[in-house]
Amino acid sequence: MSIPKKAEGRFQIDVFDLAGTEPDARSKAARFLMRTTFGPTRKGIEEFLGKHEGSAEAWIKDQMVCNYALMRRRACVPVSDVWP
Repeated sequence: MSIPKKAEGRFQIDVFDLAGTEPDARSKAARFLMRTTFGPTRKGIEEFLGKHEGSAEAWIKDQMVCNYALMRRRACVPVSDVWP
């Protein structure tokens, strides 16, 4: 590893040894939401763990019933409520 040379400023290198450890549920939820949304929020993590019980499949199914053209203020309107 090399550190870029800079005339001024400081650099800090932190090392974390996570070998053999399993991330907790909140960390897993945050990682999933980081990859599938514009980034995790506390509300998003709580919803993922609560409403969807930490299930990626349940979260994806819930997202698939949303009509994104009609979303306002992050409220999901199921397609069946708009088009019979």
